[in-house]
Amino acid sequence: MSDHTAFIRDYLAATGSIHLTAMTNDPIEGSGVSGHHFGTDWQAAAKWAATENSKQRNIYFSVAHIRPDLHNKAKKVDITGIRWAHVDIDPPKDNPAWDKQGALADLIARGAPSVAIDSGNGIHGFWILSEPTDIATIEQINRGIIERFNADRTTWNADRVMRLPGTVNYPNAKKQALGV
Repeated sequence: MSDHTAFIRDYLAATGSIHLTAMTNDPIEGSGVSGHHFGTDWQAAAKWAATENSKQRNIYFSVAHIRPDLHNKAKKVDITGIRWAHVDIDPPKDNPAWDKQGALADLIARGAPSVAIDSGNGIHGFWILSEPTDIATIEQINRGIIERFNADRTTWNADRVMRLPGTVNYPNAKKQALGV
């Protein structure tokens, strides 16, 4: 079983909602975005993710429950509830010798996330809530987590999508130039 399949099954389906988004960075195709809601059908979601990723499309998952008829990246108006708090910890721009393993150990020791993922450039931490909450509450929680870990201050939003673990990352030209 692939890493992305296990994550979809063990975390997304287990929290009651799978909404995946595929995005391309290929200038020939434009910046096409498509999304799909799978309910809790983790097998269909894993197959869709593998197929879309094989077309050199980056695959993301929603940290929120999304209305089922949406076939795009979700906006806040599409959110029906939220079960995940999250943080995106990237290396400081002025510290090329950043200790990713040390940052991960710190996240686990001080934050006890439900799951922590190596995002390639940094670390994603996720906390699964026992019950869904609303947008204002989760955004306040996310801002607090960002402060605690001095993390990326632009990633607090409830409609955030995060890279699906176990899929291939196809960086855009800007990220390629940075070596990410």
